[in-house]
Amino acid sequence: MFCPKCGTQLPDNAEFCASCGAKLGAAAAPKEEFKHLTYREKIVFILASVLALFVFLSTIDAGLSMNLLAVEAFKVHALFGVAKIFLMLALGVYAFYAVSCIIDMGIPSAVKKIVMLVYLGIYCLGQLFVMIGAIATRGVTLGAAWYIMLGVFALTVVLFFIPKLIKDKK
Repeated sequence: MFCPKCGTQLPDNAEFCASCGAKLGAAAAPKEEFKHLTYREKIVFILASVLALFVFLSTIDAGLSMNLLAVEAFKVHALFGVAKIFLMLALGVYAFYAVSCIIDMGIPSAVKKIVMLVYLGIYCLGQLFVMIGAIATRGVTLGAAWYIMLGVFALTVVLFFIPKLIKDKK
């Protein structure tokens, strides 16, 4: 075995390094190595980025054109206000996920996957409130952008949950 601090070769049963005095054993276990995104994870990351972009582009059409992040979201209908809160929260979770994928913050990959699931769940709730709000506002129809977003969301979820659809390139 080698000392994780100074690299000195030591007997396998050593508890402390003879050279630097560092404690060996369970405390000296190596941390999980930062892994760059696989091919499938890159595709899911790109699709999640497109979904994050839709938060800024979300509008309700048919006589009522409104960006959901604008102040009018609360004035038009309470459901749009709730959607705005969910979508803002989703953006925050996505920002954390994106930074943890790009920068080595020492976060295990299992935690990153959980964060991605939380992001998708919050995003889905936000868009569900958009749909309910559009229906409740005297039959206001949802624009084409909303349906494109729904398709991208479905594709992201499928690729996230069924990894064998895209084989990782080495």
